[in-house]
Amino acid sequence: MSKENATKRNDLFAICILAAFFLLMVLLLYAYENYPIDDDWSYIWAVKNFFSTGQMKFTDWTAPSLVSQVWWGWIFSYLFGFSFATMRLSILVISFVGLAFFYRLVREVGHGYSASLCITLLLLVNPCSFPLTFTFFTDIPFLSLLIISAYFFFKGEKDDRDLPFLFGSIISSLALLIRQNGLLIPIAVCIYLAVKEMDKKKAIKRGLLTIALPLITFAIFIYWLNVIHGQTAESFKHAHEIKENFLKPQLLLFKILWRPFVILEFIGFSLIPLSFACVSKLRSVEKGTSPLFILFMSSGILFFLFFEHVGLFPSIYQWADGFKFAFISEYGIRGIFNILILFFKLIDFASVFSITILVYLLIKQWPMLKEKFSAPSPFFLLLTIGLFQLLFLFVTRKWYSRYFITVLPFFLIVLLEGQKKEQTEKKILLPLLFLFFLFSLVICQDFMAWNQTRWRAGKELLNEGIPAHTISAGFPWDCWHSYDYSKAHPLEVTTQKGEVPWWIEDLTPAVDPAYVISSSPHLISDSSNRNYFQTDQYQVYKAYDYFSLFYLMKKRVYVLKRGERRESRFAGEIYFDFLKNLPLMEVKKKEGEDIRAGAVTIREARKEALLQPLNTQVTFRIALPRKPCVLKMNLGGLADRGAQEENGILFKILIDDALIDNLEGIVGVMGTEHRNAFMKPRALFAKPRTFFIHYLKPSDQKWQETYLDFSHFSGKVIDLTFSVAAWPHPEEQSMVACWGEPIIMVEH
Repeated sequence: MSKENATKRNDLFAICILAAFFLLMVLLLYAYENYPIDDDWSYIWAVKNFFSTGQMKFTDWTAPSLVSQVWWGWIFSYLFGFSFATMRLSILVISFVGLAFFYRLVREVGHGYSASLCITLLLLVNPCSFPLTFTFFTDIPFLSLLIISAYFFFKGEKDDRDLPFLFGSIISSLALLIRQNGLLIPIAVCIYLAVKEMDKKKAIKRGLLTIALPLITFAIFIYWLNVIHGQTAESFKHAHEIKENFLKPQLLLFKILWRPFVILEFIGFSLIPLSFACVSKLRSVEKGTSPLFILFMSSGILFFLFFEHVGLFPSIYQWADGFKFAFISEYGIRGIFNILILFFKLIDFASVFSITILVYLLIKQWPMLKEKFSAPSPFFLLLTIGLFQLLFLFVTRKWYSRYFITVLPFFLIVLLEGQKKEQTEKKILLPLLFLFFLFSLVICQDFMAWNQTRWRAGKELLNEGIPAHTISAGFPWDCWHSYDYSKAHPLEVTTQKGEVPWWIEDLTPAVDPAYVISSSPHLISDSSNRNYFQTDQYQVYKAYDYFSLFYLMKKRVYVLKRGERRESRFAGEIYFDFLKNLPLMEVKKKEGEDIRAGAVTIREARKEALLQPLNTQVTFRIALPRKPCVLKMNLGGLADRGAQEENGILFKILIDDALIDNLEGIVGVMGTEHRNAFMKPRALFAKPRTFFIHYLKPSDQKWQETYLDFSHFSGKVIDLTFSVAAWPHPEEQSMVACWGEPIIMVEH
């Protein structure tokens, strides 16, 4: 058999093994009923709308450009019919195609088929990317198109041909229609062509082939989004955040200081099998000192400094929280919290040790790498594409670890090139790869079984005739069933007392949670002990069992039913009078707006009130007593003549009790991690939690007496914010909000 035929046979064998993995994943997919998972309800909603109406329409929760993914989902819906499983199948297919191209890219770089296959499988089965293949998130489709376009650009440069540049341009245009940072792919290629010493005419020709179509595509998309469709709330937030990075350079500087550490830790987490397979190369002893021992001790110091002392969030925490896989659901704790924390700490340390090993090996091979990836070369082109994706991670609004997978393929290529002359211990790598695969598989089974059970519980409630907007089962359920209803009934804003889930506040305000589907019989979510919906009023209505491979035991999903609403009313003494403490307030308003105290008469009832123009906020810092207390107030509104009947006042009370004063006061209870919470990057951007929502229509011409139980915050210092807004038309501000006689009372 000729060498060429042997190569083709080996490549075919490798692709068949990759296909066998995906066949197993398809079987797992169809072993469970599929439902929206976190953010992908919004993306699936867009496909369903496009499939049924032919109109490209996004929800307010959509931040990525998404268009190509909607087209991709429509193709599969046309072929197999629309369903959640069909959407997931489409992701499995694009993932397989992307990884097949990654295998070919590694082969083109010059590696053997076995090493290329192992690295491709590592990219597939690592716990951060593997679960994404069972969602309709944008991560996997974008990663696949990023790899495919990089392959074509690399081939064009390596073979000195123009046509692959055109193919790369088309693919990168599709990539930017999934995520806007896809535009960075052709920009990176053009910069490479600009610095490369070559014929100017050829450089201009290839540059135009590379950038023209993506620029036209991006311009058309921006016009369509802003002029025809209308910018979504989330895309506006992301664009504003990126703008803020440059208007306020200190924000960008802060991200540049700490994000490299979490990105490197993520790479270490994802490549544990590969790094641990390289441990044998570190056993040599030089002058009595083992490099392995030094790296191990250095990893311990780095782990303590950055992830224990400073409090950076490691990948395993982000992964667990982002997908609710391990122990957190929207409602209720699912796992054995303390044991899992120890498990996560061990993985986190292993991640730091992993990246320390890999960086050490790269430093050892630096002279060879410098020569290999020097400009101009096809290898430097790949490095440039990866570098631009890395730079984008410093300006993104969010920093979930799954965003970092875009840099993994390029890091792997550099790492492989550095180890080209050394044989990786396959007898170590292959078992670790298999364990990684089993771990990811077990986690996915746990999540899919849990997701299926809670959605079945919700469907049974619907079959009993219970309206969907009176059921809350977490973010994806509520949005899938009640987003359209809330949009169609903007005046049905339900009064909420107790902490309000963010998605109900922002996306589904018409949800009235008479029934809650929870992972525990109490609505305590995560370690923050969030007090949702006055949780003491809910009782177990039904329970459903499922088996979790992650816990190796049966778990349970609960349906909780709300009891009769009770008001915390008592005759007590006044502890804090807001109107007598107006000098303490901090105000967020526009110039010319007047926030003051005054007498107001509504329906012949006269009360002293805080008069607050709409779309403003007033904050008081209060030290609450160490005994039961309530906030008593009377809500009212003054409407100008000609005020539209359909526009009213949205009252909110926001509370922030995560103050350093409180953390120092209960230092023995909270522990080191919570004491240092104010040092964590996320704490610098934390917002107060919404604790009360009430909607007042213009026709509600009377004082509405309201009590709000503050016993949950007894003994704490809190920032209490009165927020008012025009609703549902924020621009029409023809009313003034009145907080009548607001006081905090305590029991005698």
